[in-house]
Amino acid sequence: MSVAVLRGRFDLAREAAGVEKSALQMRDLHAKAGTDKAESSGDIL
Repeated sequence: MSVAVLRGRFDLAREAAGVEKSALQMRDLHAKAGTDKAESSGDIL
């Protein structure tokens, strides 16, 4: 699935939920997931 397809689906879902564009934004969570995994395994404090 491409970024454009994800963006389109996210925008449609946000509009269907009646949420303003400025109130809910799509974010890339790859880095956060990596940090969370490292914290849970004890690699970092």
